[in-house]
Amino acid sequence: MKVYLETSAVVVFLFGKENEPVKHNETKTMFDFFKKKGIIPIISFYTLHELYNFCIDNFPVKVQDEVLRLAFIELLSNRIIIKPLLKREERIAVKQHLEKIPFHEVIKLNNFFPSDNVTKLIQEFKENGTTNNELVDNPYHENAPRLFLSSIDEEKKPLEEKLKDVIQKKENKKHADKEDTILIIDNRTLTYEIEDLFLAILKLDNFLSECSFKEIWFYTGYYSNVDGEKAEYSLSPLKISEYQTEIIQKLTELNKPNEDGLFFT
Repeated sequence: MKVYLETSAVVVFLFGKENEPVKHNETKTMFDFFKKKGIIPIISFYTLHELYNFCIDNFPVKVQDEVLRLAFIELLSNRIIIKPLLKREERIAVKQHLEKIPFHEVIKLNNFFPSDNVTKLIQEFKENGTTNNELVDNPYHENAPRLFLSSIDEEKKPLEEKLKDVIQKKENKKHADKEDTILIIDNRTLTYEIEDLFLAILKLDNFLSECSFKEIWFYTGYYSNVDGEKAEYSLSPLKISEYQTEIIQKLTELNKPNEDGLFFT
């Protein structure tokens, strides 16, 4: 027999001994029961990714890798099957048959498939003090098949607003040693030009200078071959250290910037 384990149960099993002792004991009992009865738990790659995020959010930078390694050892010491990451469409198709799902799953699905009604519902849950792992009524619950349509949103927010939102979310994370951390923002937009970036940097000058991170870079990937070699990409500095400033100055002396202020290495 096989059973699918939600990420929240795995997190409590690995990290909840002190903060959630009752739930931790319940999940430990569950794993012991699985071993006794020969039941094989199934998790997805998504769960491994969420364990990584949990360590990033809750442990100092210097110990995150070691904590994650030990968590994986503890988890994989059990007989477990790891399944591929579900596509967004597959994920909601699986969840729609459940009457109740964890609150964090409602948030995740709404990020994948935004809905005004679900967004309003999420806000109500938050105002009522609903915790991320608490089971709530599933707003996606139905047995009918789904039809998925995609589109590109024509409305474009100023790039500085997007950048500020992303950086602020990272600033709000609890992990320590931000002053030794280099933040790289992956540009996944389609509609911005280099002039938008220059303007955003000017408008965010004060905000960026007050950020805790040692450096902040804006990464844009253009193409690569299958193994990731022969790639073309750009790195634009939003906030850099004096050391990096000196390096860039030396590089611009060797490779003169073009009319757009870009130089190639």
